[in-house]
Amino acid sequence: MLYAHTIMPPVSQPVPVEGLPPTGTLTPSMLVHETRNYLDVFDREIENLTVESVQDDESTWRVLRLASQNIRELVDAFAAGCTPPCFKMVNLQEIIFEQVILLERLATDRRVRFDFDFPIDPVQVSADTRTLGKAFKNLLKNAVESSQNASIVTVRVTPCLTTARIIISDTGCGMDADALALLGTPFHTTKPEGTGLGFHIAQTVIERHGGTIRVVSNISRGTRCIVSLPVLNGSGPACPGIH
Repeated sequence: MLYAHTIMPPVSQPVPVEGLPPTGTLTPSMLVHETRNYLDVFDREIENLTVESVQDDESTWRVLRLASQNIRELVDAFAAGCTPPCFKMVNLQEIIFEQVILLERLATDRRVRFDFDFPIDPVQVSADTRTLGKAFKNLLKNAVESSQNASIVTVRVTPCLTTARIIISDTGCGMDADALALLGTPFHTTKPEGTGLGFHIAQTVIERHGGTIRVVSNISRGTRCIVSLPVLNGSGPACPGIH
C-alpha cells in the first residue's frame, strides 16, 4: 500500500538558554561555532586511536564516534533553527554531488550505489551552501541506511518553471502511515542508534530556503523524498504531479 505525507512547516519557538546574559554577548552563532570547534578536536583524537589501542574493547571507538555524530546532529538542529543563513547563487547539482562524496564510505560498506538523473545545464538556486548541503546529506544518508544490500539510491533533479524538483528514491523497507505521520518529529526514530533529528534538520533547512518537502512510501518497495526549491531564472516546463 502506498502512503504519502506532506511535511507541514514547524512552529518556530525561541530556545531559552539559562544563564546567558540578555544583552546578547553570547549569540547562538557563537555557541554553534565554538561547539563545533571542540567537536573537531574530539574527532581528531578519535581518529588518532589505533586498532591496537582499542583491540581489547572495540566498542570504545564505536561509542565515541556515535557520541560525536549525535552531538553534531544536536548542534545542527539548533543551528538550523536559529542561525541566520548566508544565501548566494549556487549550482544545485554540485551541492548534491558533494554530499554523495561524503557518504561514499557508508554506501560502499552497505554495497549501495547512487544513480543520477541530472539535466546537462546547471540548476541555479539561491542557497546557504552549508545548511542546504547538510539537508541533502541527511536525506541521502537516510536513503542509504534504508536500502537493502547491493541496491540503488536514485537522485533525480528536474528544473521546472519556477522551481527545481529533487527526488531521492530508495528500494528499502518503506514506511506505513503511522511512521510517516511521525516523520520530522524531533527525537523520534526507529533506528537503534539514531537521534531522530536528521529529517527534522533537512525539513527546517529546506523550508528556510522557501522550499517544500514531501515523502511517498510503499511498504517493502521503498521511499521517495520529493524536495522543491525555488530556482533563479527558471525556464523549464511545469513539473508533473507525483503520486
